[in-house]
Amino acid sequence: MAKKKAKKAKAKSQGNATATKEKTKAADPSAVVFGTGKKGKNIGIAAEVPLDNLHEIKKFNPRSDLGDISQLTASIKKKGLLQPPVVRPKKDKRGNSVDGEYEVLCGYRRKASAIAAGLKAVPVVVRLDMDNDLDALGLAMSENSTDARYALPPLDEAAAFNRMLTGDGDKKNEMSFAEVASACGCSAMKVRKSVPLLDAPREVKRRLAEGTLSKQAAIAVTKLDTKVQKAVLPDLGDRATEREVKELANDFAEAQGVKAGKGKSKRPTPGSSGDKIALRRGMKDVRRMLLLMTSDVVDYEEEGKEEMALRLKHGVAFGLWSIGECEHPDDLDDNSFLEAFGGLVEQVAEMSSEEEEEGEEEEEGEEEEE
Repeated sequence: MAKKKAKKAKAKSQGNATATKEKTKAADPSAVVFGTGKKGKNIGIAAEVPLDNLHEIKKFNPRSDLGDISQLTASIKKKGLLQPPVVRPKKDKRGNSVDGEYEVLCGYRRKASAIAAGLKAVPVVVRLDMDNDLDALGLAMSENSTDARYALPPLDEAAAFNRMLTGDGDKKNEMSFAEVASACGCSAMKVRKSVPLLDAPREVKRRLAEGTLSKQAAIAVTKLDTKVQKAVLPDLGDRATEREVKELANDFAEAQGVKAGKGKSKRPTPGSSGDKIALRRGMKDVRRMLLLMTSDVVDYEEEGKEEMALRLKHGVAFGLWSIGECEHPDDLDDNSFLEAFGGLVEQVAEMSSEEEEEGEEEEEGEEEEE
């Protein structure tokens, strides 16, 4: 009887000790509280971690420059830090976690702004499933792609894509275009079209970094012969489209009696020549379909059938996205869509003008016969 009482007392004492420990842990703002379930157990939240304990690792930050953080700093001063940085536990040389120390995966601008705002500690999201450095980079890229206001500069984006494609120098970790796209939350065509920017001429890179040349125009220029590149660059403004580049290049090439050509990229694109021919044919078919749809959009808008025009416009956006000419198929206000759609409208207008001219010529011919 006495032994049973002793066991009960011991169990109660241990239970109280565990409860006290849990309360203490919950009361500690730097303690990490993890979720439940298969995914939840790898993601935790710490209410307050000293900024000095958040270590910046350059290879996880796809940005070469944080840019202007004054607006974000002002927002944090007024409202606090609304979106916590994402971190992973820092490890020592033996691979053991260092208590209370973290490596920043996403949120370098937020950390810098929090420091500028005078904060000493911030909440963080802790990830235990980001031991692989390329997974961590993909997470950072994915987060940056969701907010157009803080979009990555094109060259930084291209460099990050290339790091993932090449496995950061390790063949065992090389990724395909589709895998990189999936990790970064974008289309495989965007990855495909961005990477060649790393081989662009110095002048193209400079203007792209300064914002005096659009990404679409820079990609188009990179495909041109060196001589043609030098000829068309001075005539391209900051809003030049891919279509404008092609027109200027063709005009110059025709005047000089040369081919506009394509600049050979040092970064080969996977796929057989048969695959590429099939892809080009498929893209031509899609463009023909998109021109017909755009023509219908124009007609519906002229007739005041806005709802029908809008539905069809979303279809055009998805079609443009599928061939890599626009980046956000669900956002009709996105600049890449507006540029691409504007080009289609211009083509439709040109086709209509040509048809009208042909019709007039036929009428004149009939009058002459009479």
